[in-house]
Amino acid sequence: MILICKHCGKEFEARNGKKYCSDECYRLAMYAKSVQKRSKKLIETGIENEDYVIDRWNGLAVKRLYGELFQSNASRKNNSGLHE
Repeated sequence: MILICKHCGKEFEARNGKKYCSDECYRLAMYAKSVQKRSKKLIETGIENEDYVIDRWNGLAVKRLYGELFQSNASRKNNSGLHE
């Protein structure tokens, strides 16, 4: 049976009810799901600008913004208007 990967959108031959084309896509999808779940919990239980801030690049609530995050995202986000 041919399915489309839920993470990357690539077609693959499904075996044993898998929904992802590779272990890497599965791992990345589960990580993204946990990040969104953590963000939702921060918004529900915390106070904005005291317990968390909203990351302007991805719209998720995070406890702290690190310089490494800026370095890894800056090259692909410079043209988005956030760095004016």
